[in-house]
Amino acid sequence: MVQQAAAATLQVNRRFYPMAYLYASNHPSRVDFRARSTNVTRWGFAAPPSAQSFPPGDGDRSVALRVKRPVAEIATFYGKGAAQSFTATQWQKYVSDKMKASMPTSAEVSAHVKEIDALSKEYARTKDPAVQERIRAASDAYRKKTEALPKFDSSFYDVRTSATGASRAQARFVVLERQGAVDTKLAVIYDESAIKETVVQISWASSVKLPSGLAKY
Repeated sequence: MVQQAAAATLQVNRRFYPMAYLYASNHPSRVDFRARSTNVTRWGFAAPPSAQSFPPGDGDRSVALRVKRPVAEIATFYGKGAAQSFTATQWQKYVSDKMKASMPTSAEVSAHVKEIDALSKEYARTKDPAVQERIRAASDAYRKKTEALPKFDSSFYDVRTSATGASRAQARFVVLERQGAVDTKLAVIYDESAIKETVVQISWASSVKLPSGLAKY
């Protein structure tokens, strides 16, 4: 209750608002009275030397650390052996491209609408049951095509951090793991001006089983 009250109170403070909002977002209905261990290797990733826990960034599918090292240095630490690393601008384009790839093109949508419209008008005119079957078949084919598109996990790509303004612009985004073509583990590294330290926030995609022990939190 004290933690939730503090987050609510600090959200009106310009300096601490980002961290308070982050905490409230990641802890919407429960209070975690236990400090997470900074021995995060048990959850499947390395921690920079002298890193400490950053509870506001801990959520159902994230765990966070803070460390007194520059963003560039920590980005290099996590970038070694990672799938891909991005600046904030590159990340925005990457996410946009991922989202577009998960949706049918406007031409495909238009073609489907025209086909169904034409079949509907034909059925209204003829009342032919065979036309109904053609409508159903066309809809099923379109549904299967859209279901086969790559899935876009918006909660994974739209990571809630306390980075705003220049901190957000200078943040680094590192895709730590992929399963095939699907990104499954992401690190966001940014400067948290309120505490004058670098924060590392690791998130897992919803399609991934939570690392052993993390689900307890």
